Amino acid sequence: MRKFLLLLGLAVLPLLARAAASPLVTPAELQALLKTGEVRVVDVREEQAYALQHVPGAVSAPYGDWRGPDSNPGEVPPLAELTDLVQGLGLTPDLRTVIVYTGTDSTDFGSAARVYWTLKSLGAQNLAILNGGLAAWKRAGLPVASQPGQAGRSAWQPRRDGCWMATREQVLGEPALIGKLVDTWSASVVDIVWETGGIFDKMVGDCIIALWGPPFDEISAEDACARALDAAKRIRDYTRTLNDGVALPELSGMDAPIGVSTGLNFCPLFVGLFGPNEAYTGFSSGMNNTARLQGVATRDEILCMDTFVSTLGSDEGFGPEQLAQVKNVADPLRYRKLG
Repeated sequence: MRKFLLLLGLAVLPLLARAAASPLVTPAELQALLKTGEVRVVDVREEQAYALQHVPGAVSAPYGDWRGPDSNPGEVPPLAELTDLVQGLGLTPDLRTVIVYTGTDSTDFGSAARVYWTLKSLGAQNLAILNGGLAAWKRAGLPVASQPGQAGRSAWQPRRDGCWMATREQVLGEPALIGKLVDTWSASVVDIVWETGGIFDKMVGDCIIALWGPPFDEISAEDACARALDAAKRIRDYTRTLNDGVALPELSGMDAPIGVSTGLNFCPLFVGLFGPNEAYTGFSSGMNNTARLQGVATRDEILCMDTFVSTLGSDEGFGPEQLAQVKNVADPLRYRKLG
């Protein structure tokens, strides 16, 4: 009987940063600070939202300005870029600085926390986040403005403080944090598998094995392959979002992004009750080869066996055929990489 197999695993262990408690100020406290004229309010919402209304005197610095490139938004931007940013906002290490976000949910708060961490790692000493964001400010009946805030350029030359970043060795010394990452990641990945009509088979370490097609779902081979490929793309995109440090604040500040390596195969599979515990699962040499192919893939690569591509019915977006010699298999694996 034909089956469709998708194997997913984290390609890179993350570097987890030590989390620090974030000082908060209430709307009333911020209002009092504004009256002194000795505070800089930094609004990290999108420019369009800032233009409509913001805390009076706040300067705009959208969250995207504090992120890395699209390929790894969780990466810390180059120091030269951050220096230009903080100077343009008129910031100095000792200036009282309050970060304002929208105030809708915990994910929204994560953007303010990321900016707080970035400024702290650059040497800022007097930071706070507006508790509840702009939403709390408005609920308190405090005024908003639409005119952009003004700030003279500063001469601050920040330096990164290494104590706010973790090394790979430090992470490996904290297995509980690795477990937290795997638990968070795998829960969302299994949801994607189900949403695309797949079946979660098993988890081996940080690798998830999932199946599409009979006997679980009577769909065509082409459709099953298309669903598996869609799941692979969505899982890759989801994994990249973890580098933002929003779902897992511990990931903020890592010096290498996490990613997922994926192998896809169209192959026969035996499904039933196996082993001393009579677990309902699947196995076959094709499944083993898919695991081997996943081991060939690097971060964020989706590698597909030739049989998978031909069954899919379209090679659009795939690179040329490649060969990989792997252990315990006489013939090399024939695969193509999704561009």
